[in-house]
Amino acid sequence: ETSRNGIQIALILGYGNWLYALEKHEDVLDPAQFPKPLPPGASNPEAMKAYIDWARFMVRHFKGRIKVYEIWNEPQAFGWGVDKDWMKTYSELFKEVAPAIRKEDPEAKVLMTGVQSPGYFNMAGVKRPDGWFEGLFRYGVIPYMDIFAWQTENYLWFPEQERYKEYPHNVKEFEQDMAKLGFKGEYFVRENCWSAPYPKPYDQAERKFPLLDTTLTEKRKAKEMARMFVMNTGIGATTSFYDNTWMDQDANDFGLFRNTFSADPMNPMQPEVGYYVLRTLATVMEQTKANDEVKAEFSNQPADFYDFNFTLPGGKYYVAAWSGGISVDDHPGIKSDLVVKGLKAKKVMGIDILNGTTQILKFATDRDGTHVPGVMLRDYPLFIEIEI
Repeated sequence: ETSRNGIQIALILGYGNWLYALEKHEDVLDPAQFPKPLPPGASNPEAMKAYIDWARFMVRHFKGRIKVYEIWNEPQAFGWGVDKDWMKTYSELFKEVAPAIRKEDPEAKVLMTGVQSPGYFNMAGVKRPDGWFEGLFRYGVIPYMDIFAWQTENYLWFPEQERYKEYPHNVKEFEQDMAKLGFKGEYFVRENCWSAPYPKPYDQAERKFPLLDTTLTEKRKAKEMARMFVMNTGIGATTSFYDNTWMDQDANDFGLFRNTFSADPMNPMQPEVGYYVLRTLATVMEQTKANDEVKAEFSNQPADFYDFNFTLPGGKYYVAAWSGGISVDDHPGIKSDLVVKGLKAKKVMGIDILNGTTQILKFATDRDGTHVPGVMLRDYPLFIEIEI
């Protein structure tokens, strides 16, 4: 049903199986002990063959419905954690499974995920070009993958932190290095989630792991989500919304719908603000492509500021901009004049993705480009659509 409705599915082919482990262990069905102990990674010949056969079966079964397959997920945590050479053995498995997937379905794409992100603090000073993700790309895996993904895990960091601010720059450096290493595929960003539980489950608000940011309201949650989605798209990566099906307690609120009260016999399934914002973003950003050639200048630019540019079919461009830092429910706004270099507009429109509204804007053109006076910037992405 999901596939029939046009949603692309990335299927994780995970994980190990105790039947093929060198050290046997009885399967544990007790929910109190789930999911440990996990079976080890498919690192011995028998386990590798069984995994490849199973991957072939899955691709054959879902052919035509699923186009993206991930070979394992978080291998160092789910299977290879005790193996100091896990990257080598995992890479060997990956290079065997990828061709088997394509043989069953030539249109399928193969996905590899690095757990950390180019924005992590331990990525600073990484040995370029192949030292990213602890040297994972030194094992010859790049020719075998169509998509490389990383887990932003933005729930472990916050907008005022330096690693958040440096994230776009770090990703650009990573993409440049991957191009040097011969990668011509796509980038995918996962594990993006925000928590705004109501009523508040804690005695006091926290902004640290594992409680995430329990200071968020629904409105701020929507703003933070929009920021990360636009940021990742602006640096050339596809973004997903991460909603763990096993984290449905009131204390977490990782979804797009409000949690019902425990005593409520019926689930009202009321959409949060983020649901509408994500729906609007999906409409606004359809067919957009990041464009570094468009140059936008704002006259009144806050110190913590983000702007990304996009192209659309039909001679249209987007400039998306916002004030950074910790979001608030009601931002007062920052008035700024915008100049878009080299583009002479026929029409300019503002798109407010939080309120789902549009407004035709006044503008003027000269030899420098298009001038848009009095743009009101806030702490969530404002889109300026320029039609030439």
